[in-house]
Amino acid sequence: MFTNQNPAQNATDATAQQQAAAAQMSNTHFANNGPDKNLFDRWLTEKLHTVFDNIAQEPLPPDLLKLVQQLEDKEKAAGT
Repeated sequence: MFTNQNPAQNATDATAQQQAAAAQMSNTHFANNGPDKNLFDRWLTEKLHTVFDNIAQEPLPPDLLKLVQQLEDKEKAAGT
């Protein structure tokens, strides 16, 4: 991989190679556009809905509602 006998130069070369590889990955696999991102977004959305829709429809436990109400009351009393 590295033919240079200078360890400092080898480290610099390795860093440059890592940066180039990271840039290539971000440009191809993790780009913020293109059909692959849309496909992944749709897949992820469907899976999250499958897992969490039923949970999101459940009522909040009374203890949690009481804590939220207490927090709101304290904020009102503090004037925030």
